[in-house]
Amino acid sequence: MDSFIGTLAFLLPGFMAYLWIQMFGINPVVKHSVPEVTAIAAILWLPVSIGSVLIFNLVGIATGGDLIWSLQAIKNNSGRLNFLISFLFISAVISFFLSYTYAKWVFPKQRILVNNVRKKIGVAGYSEYPSVWDEVFGRNESQVVRVSKIDKEKESGTVGQLQKVSRPFEPDKSICLDEVVYYSELISEYPNIVKVDRVFIDTKSGTRIEIFDLDSVMIAIGKKDGVTQ
Repeated sequence: MDSFIGTLAFLLPGFMAYLWIQMFGINPVVKHSVPEVTAIAAILWLPVSIGSVLIFNLVGIATGGDLIWSLQAIKNNSGRLNFLISFLFISAVISFFLSYTYAKWVFPKQRILVNNVRKKIGVAGYSEYPSVWDEVFGRNESQVVRVSKIDKEKESGTVGQLQKVSRPFEPDKSICLDEVVYYSELISEYPNIVKVDRVFIDTKSGTRIEIFDLDSVMIAIGKKDGVTQ
């Protein structure tokens, strides 16, 4: 029981921050192992717990309650259910705001600093997203694509507006397309207007995904709607 309570008090706050950071879109290229996650959670525990202790003490000063100034005090008070629930609740709130601050402002500056060093030593800099998949399909923007196989390029493939894509750690890369019939007709009717902007190729599965230029797609939509009207 003591080990379980110690895990809640000394590991869970950092683990919550780790989960928040990943939910905000900062993911490693591969999954962290259990020892790596434990080490990261232990590192993140310090800033989260410092913030939680400060808030807890401010509430204690205002209400005349107990104050926490040492790790031993946290350990001793962890046996009290009301303290443990309060501490974890405050930690959840603090970890959210710390993770948001890191994802919004700190991480972009960190990436710029790292890329400057990498360029000075002759190494290509990191892109904004951790993987090519996220770089192409992880942005919050409208995309019209055509999906086909590399060895069947002569076939028209499936055309549609990108609606859903797999998350980084899903074993298979899958996508969901919307308005398939409409965009298939649009591409076939205006092949000289709608231009391919980029092509994503999955070398493992042999999947080819063509991303159409959105401006040319909008022009074609205007012409099609005008003809329809």
